[in-house]
Amino acid sequence: MTLKWKILIAFVTLYLIGVAGGGWHTYDSTSASGASPIVEAIKVVFIMLGGLGVILPTYLNVWQSLETADLLSDQARRNKVENTFSLLEKWDSTSLFEARKFTRELKEQHSKLSPDELKEKINKNPDLKQSAILVFNYFEWIRVSIENDRVDATVIGHSLGGVFHDMYDRFKPWIRDGDILFQNDLEKLSKLLAVPKP
Repeated sequence: MTLKWKILIAFVTLYLIGVAGGGWHTYDSTSASGASPIVEAIKVVFIMLGGLGVILPTYLNVWQSLETADLLSDQARRNKVENTFSLLEKWDSTSLFEARKFTRELKEQHSKLSPDELKEKINKNPDLKQSAILVFNYFEWIRVSIENDRVDATVIGHSLGGVFHDMYDRFKPWIRDGDILFQNDLEKLSKLLAVPKP
């Protein structure tokens, strides 16, 4: 039996004892006066029972509100988990997989390229540029989702934090030529997906 019903039974039991006591007290105190003790005792008992009729629905409404709040909280948590896994699944979607193939090719050449050569290579190759834009748009989606508390930042960080930081560092020369808002957003994501120190 849940706490709600135990408290309710205990309260109603004590209240009914109080009603009986109130009725008994009224019966005893009115017997000396000219009024009928039974009628007065019945009046008091019904008034007190009317009070119970107000208290019980209020009590049940309070518990209903608490249970509804718990259900909504649980639903929000489930939605957050679902959004997290949905976002992680998109990383392996066909379009992003193809885009990552181009960026992986650049990774192999990264150590041999100067920042200017890297920018030139990206800007002269439309497929590579489109791939970089697509991948960083995905990371932007992650940032917006984390900032709006739609996903679990810890799970995202463990799954894609290292990948993001690797790509962010590798593409920094090209990123610095982009829009300042784009740079600021990636810097925010860099902090949100900070790799924890061991």
